[in-house]
Parts: sequence; C-alpha cells; structure tokens
Amino acid sequence: MRVSKRWWIPALLGAVLYSVGRSDAAPAARPASREPAVRKSAAAALVRLLDDPNPSVRTQAMVGLSRTRPPEAVPLLVLMLHAGDRKRVSLAIDLLASIKTRDAVLPLLRLADEGKGDVRLEVAQRLCYDPPSLVEVHAFFERQSRSGDPQLRVIAAAAMGNMLLPAGTLHQIGPTNLSAPRDPNALGNGAVPGG
Repeated sequence: MRVSKRWWIPALLGAVLYSVGRSDAAPAARPASREPAVRKSAAAALVRLLDDPNPSVRTQAMVGLSRTRPPEAVPLLVLMLHAGDRKRVSLAIDLLASIKTRDAVLPLLRLADEGKGDVRLEVAQRLCYDPPSLVEVHAFFERQSRSGDPQLRVIAAAAMGNMLLPAGTLHQIGPTNLSAPRDPNALGNGAVPGG
C-alpha cells in the first residue's frame, strides 16, 4: 500500500535518468537561414514587381517589402530615388525609411538636402516616427529645426521628441498639423479651462 501511494517516485527517477542520458546527445538542429543569394534574388523580384501592370501584384510586392524590410533591396530602391515618376520616388522613400539601415537612410538624407521642399518634407515625415539612431539623422532634424518652413520645424520637434523616448515605445509623438483649427483648451494658449 505504501508503494502505491508514492507512484510518482519511479516516474521522477525515470525523467531524471532520461534527461541525463539525453545530455550527451547532439542538440536539436536549428533551421538554416535563407541563402544570401536567394534573399538577394527574392528582394530583386519584389522590387521588380512594384512595376507590374496589375495593382494586386504591386500591392503584394509592397506588402512583402514593407513587412520584411530586406537590406538586400536597398541598392535597387536607391536607384528608384532618381526615377522621373514622383510616385516611384515616394515609394522608394517609404521603403528605405522602413528598412532603417545606414545604407538605406543616408541616401534619403542626401536626397532631402539636394531636393525640393516637398521631397525634404516627405523624407522628414517618414523618418520622424521611430527615427533611426544615427548621428546623421539627428543632424538632419537639427537642420530642419532651423528651417524657414514651419511644417519642417514641427516635424523636427516631433522627431527630436521621439529620439528621447525609450526604445520600443509603442506610441510615438506625431507632428501636429499646422492647418488644423486651434483647440481653445490646448496647453500654452492662455485659455482658462472651463471659462
């Protein structure tokens, strides 16, 4: 009767002996990462499919690139920055800003510094949220904080605030819209609450 009440002792002993015996076994094999050549080819195919005549194919290619953010696509996307079509340039800006590697961001900063105000504004808007931790990005927003364009200064202020947030913060600071009507109860306008 005493043995039947302690049925768990042999089970525990068996589990311990089994785990000791398995410690000499080879560790479980991890799945191999994708071959660099395969990754490069897949990224090139997705960039090529951004020009497909079918809108569903273009959308799927955009989803593939924006979700995976492959650094292998950077050279092809940098070439798109100099396309004659403004939509393609915007698409390249969006994808490069989402990749966030140094190789992806530095061409964007050069384009913004060389380009017209609308390109500079678009690059600033894309880099504003969760800005990459690069000295060049900080310097870019520092320059924009001294811009004659108030919208660029607003975006720079939001970006600088986002640079101060702890890494991984879910809710980033967004730039305010200059053309939006002012809230009379907003902080700093001199309005008395409730009056």
